[in-house]
Amino acid sequence: IGINELIDSVGDNVDYLKIDCEGEEYSIFQNITSNNLKKVKKIAVEYHNKETENLILKKLLHENFLIEKNENYIIYGYNSEYFESPKKLTEEELKVIATIPNIIINPKKINAAFLKSIGLT
Repeated sequence: IGINELIDSVGDNVDYLKIDCEGEEYSIFQNITSNNLKKVKKIAVEYHNKETENLILKKLLHENFLIEKNENYIIYGYNSEYFESPKKLTEEELKVIATIPNIIINPKKINAAFLKSIGLT
């Protein structure tokens, strides 16, 4: 069963989605639809390389998820339709996001120039 079929089978909303599938995260995020990602309230994803991290961040930010990234190669996403940002980031804080292992990203404060600067566009 694929990720889209799984989410469709659950119904309207998914309270918490944990993805820890030993290297298949890239494939999952290539295939997950925007509609199904919007159904997820919270998500935790373990990733194994920079390419996968970038794809996950790009997809989650595109859907306005609040992002928390830690040094254990885990990205936590909070759908901004359901959650408020725990911290409002300044432009200076956003510029150094790629160099900080523990950070929270508020997608409402991110612009195209920032995404390009960290290689996500």
